[in-house]
Amino acid sequence: MNELFDKVFIYGFTLLLTSVLLAVATPAYATGCITASASTILNKSKRYQKPIASAAKRYKVDPNLIRSVIAIESCYNRKAVSHAGAQGLMQLMPDTADRFGVKDSFNPSQNIHAGTRYLRFLQQRYKGDLAKVLAAYNAGEGRVDHYKGVPPYKETRHYVKNVTAVYHKLRPSLAVVNSSQKANKVRGKPGRQGMLALKARAPHLFKR
Repeated sequence: MNELFDKVFIYGFTLLLTSVLLAVATPAYATGCITASASTILNKSKRYQKPIASAAKRYKVDPNLIRSVIAIESCYNRKAVSHAGAQGLMQLMPDTADRFGVKDSFNPSQNIHAGTRYLRFLQQRYKGDLAKVLAAYNAGEGRVDHYKGVPPYKETRHYVKNVTAVYHKLRPSLAVVNSSQKANKVRGKPGRQGMLALKARAPHLFKR
């Protein structure tokens, strides 16, 4: 009986510890957007469509990447403030805000333009490597350079994973490419039987 009680206690404690660790690794403001659908995130972003489009065009950054970063940084709460002092939609640290000439981090336009400008800087620095770009946005260029990739920090690894997941949701073209790649791996007999097998396993590729 005591052995069963010990097992139940350990299992319950493990679940509690896991929940705590995930909460620490995930910014509080991001929880509402991590599992949100693409349509929900796009609806949230409509309020800031003009500065997002303007910043995307000016700094040559995919607007869906901007939307994805905002989703995980603040879930579109322009008044968001992290425990570390990051502020606004794209959670600018005071040093980053100063670096890009931001006078008011809670001003959506200033915040989005500075955050996007920083993303562009990181894209150029890491030659478009998305994982390194996002890791540097979260943990800083110094740590990414030191580890020559994504640092072994739970928060940063969760951040990269979550932003990337949202980004894929918002970019249907990526889903199409991934589906095509999977379809290429489908093996079947040549001719009609092979075509039927392919349709059965990847019906979305045959929709008109």
